[in-house]
Amino acid sequence: MVKLIYSIWSVIPQIIIALTALMLLITGLFQGKKNSSLITYTGVLSLLVAALATVSKPANIDRFGSSDFLAQNMFTDTMQVFVLLITAVVMLATHRQLEKDEMNRFEYPVLMMLSVLGMLFMMAADDFIMFFVGLELQSLAIYVLVALRRNRAMVSEAAVKYFILGVLATAFILYGISLIYGFTGSTAFFVIRDRLAGGMLAPIILAMVFILAGVAFKISLAPFHMWAPDVYEGSPTVVTLFIASAPKVAAIVFFIRLLYGPLESYEEIWQPILQMLSVLSMVVGVFGALFQTNIKRLLAYSTIANVGYMMVGVASVSIEGIQSVLLYLVLYMIMTIGTFSFLLNLRRNGDMVNTIDDLKGLSQVSPKMALAMAVLMFSLAGIPPLAGFFAKLMVFIAAINAGLYTLVVIALLTTVVGAAYYLKIIKTMYFDEPVATATERPYDLNVSRETGFIITAAAGINVFFFLAPGPVMAKAWEVATVLFER
Repeated sequence: MVKLIYSIWSVIPQIIIALTALMLLITGLFQGKKNSSLITYTGVLSLLVAALATVSKPANIDRFGSSDFLAQNMFTDTMQVFVLLITAVVMLATHRQLEKDEMNRFEYPVLMMLSVLGMLFMMAADDFIMFFVGLELQSLAIYVLVALRRNRAMVSEAAVKYFILGVLATAFILYGISLIYGFTGSTAFFVIRDRLAGGMLAPIILAMVFILAGVAFKISLAPFHMWAPDVYEGSPTVVTLFIASAPKVAAIVFFIRLLYGPLESYEEIWQPILQMLSVLSMVVGVFGALFQTNIKRLLAYSTIANVGYMMVGVASVSIEGIQSVLLYLVLYMIMTIGTFSFLLNLRRNGDMVNTIDDLKGLSQVSPKMALAMAVLMFSLAGIPPLAGFFAKLMVFIAAINAGLYTLVVIALLTTVVGAAYYLKIIKTMYFDEPVATATERPYDLNVSRETGFIITAAAGINVFFFLAPGPVMAKAWEVATVLFER
C-alpha cells in the first residue's frame, strides 16, 4: 500500500497536468471564447501547483516509488520544475496577444498543457518506450499549435514543413531504438547501460547515430537545423516563443541523460560526433544570422548557435561541463522569453514587426522598451558583465579544463562574429530615424502588466546576475553531480 501511494505521488505532477488539460478542454467546448482568460489562468495555476508538487516530493520517493520507466532524482525533478515555470511564464506572456493574432481560442492553452505533459514524461524517461510516448505527445501538440492560425499561407507552410521533418526525425529515433532493442533485448536505460559496458558493437554505433540525429533535430543542432528558420518565421510569434523555450529544454535534458546514461560506455564515439555538431551549429548559426533581415529568422539562427555553445559543455564530459550547460540553459531561456515578449508587444499599424528595419528609432518612441531590448541583445552577444557573458565563460572554462582547446577557439571566434547581428539591432533602435507618416504613430505599444513585468524581470536578471551568481551555480553543480553517481 505504501509503495502504491509513493508510486502515485511520484507522477503527481503529470496527473495534475493531464487532469487540468482534460478539464480545460471540456470547459472550452462549452464556453469557447467567453472564459479564455479563466482557462489561461487556470492552466498557469495548475503548472505552478505541479511545480510545487514536484519540489515537495519526499526525499525517499526514489526508493518507494521507483519505476523502470521513470527516473526519480534531483536532476529530472529540477528540470521538470524549470520547464513548468517556463511554460507558466510563456502562457502569461502570450495570453493578451492571442486576440490580436486571431488565435483567441481555448485550444491554445490546452495544447500547451498536453505538450508539457509529454515533456515531463520525456525528461524523466528511464526507458525508450516512455521517452517515445512523451516525445510524440509533445511533438503532436506543437504541430497543431503551429497550424492553429489557418488563415495565413505562411503558417500552413511552416506547419507542413515542421510536421514532415519532425516525422522523419521521429523515424530516425525509432529505427535507432529498434536496433538497440534487437541487440540488448531491452528498452530500459539501466539494462542497456549494463549490457553495452562489455564492448563496442557496430550495430549499436549505427543505432546511436540515428538516435542522436533525431534528437539533434529536436534541439536544432546543425546540420539538422533546416526546419528552425522557416518554422520560427512562419509560426505566429506566440507559438514561436513556446517552441523556442520549454521544448528546447526538455530535448536537451533528455539528450544529456541519454549520453550520460545508456550510452556512457560509447563516450569515445559520441564525444567527437558531439564536437563536430557543436562546431557546425556555431558556424552555421552565426553566419546564417549575419545575413538575415527578418527578426524571427535571425533569432532562429541565434538559437542554433547557442545550442552549439551548450554542446561544448556537454562534450566536456565532466560535472563542471554539465553545470555550465545547466547555467547556460537557465540564462538563455530568460533571454529568449524576454526577447520574444518584447516582439509580441511591438506592433506597427496593428501588425507585428517582422524585420530589423521595423525597429528604426524605437528609442525615441519607447526608451524603456528599447533599453530592455538592448540589454537582452548585449547579453545574448556575451558582453560583460551581463548574464550571457557568464554563461559562455563557464562553458569555455569547462571545455578548457577538459582539454578541448580547438573547440574553445572556434567558440570564441564565432562569439565575436555573432556580436555583429546583435549590435545591428541595437544600432537600428538607437541611431536610425523612425519611419512614420505625419498622421500615424510609428509603433503601437500596448504592453500588458504581465508582459511588462516579464520583460523588465528578464532584463533585470541579466543586468544584476553578476552580483549573486553563487546560488544558481551551486544548485547547477548539485544537480549535475546526479548524472555521475553510480
